[in-house]
Amino acid sequence: MKTIFAEQLSCEVLEALDDLAGKGADESILINLEGKRFVILKEEEYRGWLETAYLLSSAKNSQILQEALTEPLDKCRDLKDILNEMEG
Repeated sequence: MKTIFAEQLSCEVLEALDDLAGKGADESILINLEGKRFVILKEEEYRGWLETAYLLSSAKNSQILQEALTEPLDKCRDLKDILNEMEG
């Protein structure tokens, strides 16, 4: 990934980034450059997208995650209980 430093950016872009820094994680900036569109995200959000894409890239893992989302909370087990079972 290419890194661009603040000194290389215009005042308008810097102001937009400052605004983005103060907003929620689901905010982004859309740049339209001669018909080519780019989205700027906070790094944390971008890394979250990468992690999600990785987790869903395996059909089996995707199926397991989808099943986990539909499992009722009262059927879920606490991580501490699972770790205790593994030790004993």
